[in-house]
Amino acid sequence: MNRLMKYLFFTIFLVAQGMDGVGQIDTLAMFGVTHEQEAEYRKWLDNLYEVGVKVEGDSIYITEETRRVASDSAYRLLIYPQTYDWTAANALFKQMQYKIAFWYLINIYYSDIDQRENVLKYVLTLEEVFAMDKVLISVFYTYGLLDPEVADIVNGKPNIHHPEIVEQKLASVKEIVQYILAYRTQNAKK
Repeated sequence: MNRLMKYLFFTIFLVAQGMDGVGQIDTLAMFGVTHEQEAEYRKWLDNLYEVGVKVEGDSIYITEETRRVASDSAYRLLIYPQTYDWTAANALFKQMQYKIAFWYLINIYYSDIDQRENVLKYVLTLEEVFAMDKVLISVFYTYGLLDPEVADIVNGKPNIHHPEIVEQKLASVKEIVQYILAYRTQNAKK
């Protein structure tokens, strides 16, 4: 079984069963997963839901991913290409770079009205596996404030020069989240 399929099956299992019982040897063996791989999968899943910049009280918390984006110009080129397209997003999904791939989908939704329905279909399909509202919010707050369309990075910190673009992209995320919540409500009635 290839790595992608193991991740997906294991992730579906984690979501469906919760974290209880996952550490049992029979459960792990059923998926051909070692304890080390289980830890890697949990870390990967936690990262997907981790918000990059979080304000709590007087404190601002910044994740390693957000720090990397702010400090690594080569990495920023991957996160923020000149144009966002499905080919690149699909390649990122295949490489298990889900967080970056979802950032691409947010930007495709934002910039291409003709592709919005396709983005929604894709996201709603993944809602069966992930809490997509949480994923998209975490993605936005990981990459949104460091977007070159929005800010320049000066000494590792964003100098925001287009707050209106941040607001527009956030509005796109909120719109997608509204569709997700409506989808959940509709499915709960079934």
